[in-house]
Amino acid sequence: MLSHALSAFGVAAVGGLVLAASMLRNKFPPWTLSPVHTLLGTTGCGNAVPTILTGLPDLSRAPEGAPMWDAY
Repeated sequence: MLSHALSAFGVAAVGGLVLAASMLRNKFPPWTLSPVHTLLGTTGCGNAVPTILTGLPDLSRAPEGAPMWDAY
């Protein structure tokens, strides 16, 4: 779930950079990009907040039944 949130944030960030670059060049930004940027940012928040609140999986431990390579 967190990877989905980071992907949405990444695409939204690129869209935000395009919008900002348009404004800095004194051009009107593409109107279709603004709602897409907003929806992707909201999607990223909607995926990240529950994932963080429920706790991230502990990736430092091997799952049950996995071979212990460092035990040899």
